[in-house]
Amino acid sequence: MPPQDESSPPALRASRFRSRRGRIALASVLVLAVFIAAFDWTWFRPLIQHYIHERSGRQVDFDELRIGLDRAMQPTVRMRGLVVQNAPWAARAQPLVRAGEFGFTLSWRSLGSGPVVLTQLDMVDAELDLERQADGLRNWRLTHPDDRGPGRVRVQAIDARNTRAHVIDAGLHLELDLQVAVIDAAPTPPAHTELPLVRTVKLSGTRDATPFEAQVAVSAWPTFFDTGRAFALRADVQSGLSHAHLDGTVVDVMQLARADVALQLEGARVADLAAVAGVASAARHWPALPSRASARVRKEGEHWAISALEARIGRSDIAGSAELVHKAGDGRSTLRATFASERLDLAGWRAARTSAGTAPAPAASAPSRLDADVDIKIAAIESGWPLPVTGFSAHAMQREGRAALDALQFALAGGRAAGALVVDTTRAPAGYTLDLRLQGLQLAELARSTATAGRTSPLTGALNARLALHSRGDSVDALAAATAGTVTAELVRASIPDALDAKLALDAGHWLRSMFDGGNERAAITCALLDLRFEQGRGQVRRLAFETASVAVSGTGWADLGSRSVDVLLTPHRKQTALLSLDRSMRISGPLAHPTLALVERAASAEARRPCVSQPGP
Repeated sequence: MPPQDESSPPALRASRFRSRRGRIALASVLVLAVFIAAFDWTWFRPLIQHYIHERSGRQVDFDELRIGLDRAMQPTVRMRGLVVQNAPWAARAQPLVRAGEFGFTLSWRSLGSGPVVLTQLDMVDAELDLERQADGLRNWRLTHPDDRGPGRVRVQAIDARNTRAHVIDAGLHLELDLQVAVIDAAPTPPAHTELPLVRTVKLSGTRDATPFEAQVAVSAWPTFFDTGRAFALRADVQSGLSHAHLDGTVVDVMQLARADVALQLEGARVADLAAVAGVASAARHWPALPSRASARVRKEGEHWAISALEARIGRSDIAGSAELVHKAGDGRSTLRATFASERLDLAGWRAARTSAGTAPAPAASAPSRLDADVDIKIAAIESGWPLPVTGFSAHAMQREGRAALDALQFALAGGRAAGALVVDTTRAPAGYTLDLRLQGLQLAELARSTATAGRTSPLTGALNARLALHSRGDSVDALAAATAGTVTAELVRASIPDALDAKLALDAGHWLRSMFDGGNERAAITCALLDLRFEQGRGQVRRLAFETASVAVSGTGWADLGSRSVDVLLTPHRKQTALLSLDRSMRISGPLAHPTLALVERAASAEARRPCVSQPGP
């Protein structure tokens, strides 16, 4: 050792000492790396076999074992001719693993805390048989075979070549076969020239008893967890008569840290693809209609964005965009979306669902953690009526278990409607509140939706009405039986045939004269008012008045939505003396859909004799 220069400053002497220590440490690491790489670790095969057999009762064999360090000084393990016996309860009597080469790279930092992290898993000429039961029991757990808890090993990336696998996951109702191969002439996605596609994965199997096939091309080393590295993919999925195509990039597919994917769907039963993707609720409600859709889907952290959405389902179409932010901290999500449609064919949608059978009712779920604001515009809604709803627009909102359609507007039968619908799911069963104003609906056009072919409505004019109703229930019958609120209506600028005016007055002489006049004369309606108050589904008539120049008609009674029945008594008050008339009342009663009309003893009511004074419309 050279003599120390006592005249050197202390700081310089310390720097030289640290430099020598660094060189010694580096040399030691290099010696250790050389020793690890050169040592024949295959000698430890009996110890490894004994260790695994003692804990799982399974046999493990391999021809060669090598342990080394990669460029980042992380330990690597490589085995040749690996064979691992399957679990005794596995569905298939074949090895869990049979591989020409099998290896992994281990992260030092993961040792001693949390799951063990394999930064990369490599397989060449391998066959795998992986199975997980519904209770979480896995056949690939060797040292803790009965552990049904969370995973103890996390694989960040996989590089597989000429590899086959059979996978069963009873919890996901999934069974599939996959085959990984190297692409000879690797195509390069135009938008991602730095990520050429070098592997193909062919899959076939069933999900929720729905068969599917898929072919996926990926760039090297698809990532799954915590890498932050993007890989490119191009996938085609076929299920029945439907097809999906995806093209883009993904970062860590199991966490989906980032994604930018173009998505296309097409087929006669897109619901099959929804079932394969595990979206059972979407599959249940999707009709069996020819459909196609395209969109760009992007994700960055907790933020999702869907843009350039264009879809056609049967004769319906929709376009728009949406943004969804999911906050992992409190579990809440925020949705902002805008959708527009030229035509929404509810009649076709309903017919398709009916022909496919009635879907089971969804199971009860926890209160929604979604805050949503959606703007909707639909040029025309075809509901099955001869008259479509046009110019529909609304703002849909959801907050803390309450959903609402406010700023609701649409055109119908030459008139307008405006109002709001609120749905309250904070307690079961759900509650519904409707406040709807109808203005200027043309009676002749409305009648066309229910009139028998070839017949026209005797009424002309316009209808103004207001429905202020609320109810709570889990079915249509329950909602009808619990309805409460008010319904008010009036006719404006309305008229009826002169013959009908005579019938309402029970004036036979007037009726005969109208027949001789050719039946073309009309009587103007100077007042027509209805006021119903509902309690527990029963609507009591608070005011029913109808008046022309020759008669005033008053009414009492009720309409019951729960029993779908009606009982109303109409009493005419003629304004002129009539020789051929009946001094009776008219009773309309029976089922709401088909009531009967009968003449009964005249009702005596002083209030009914009051003139029909028009009041402000609802």
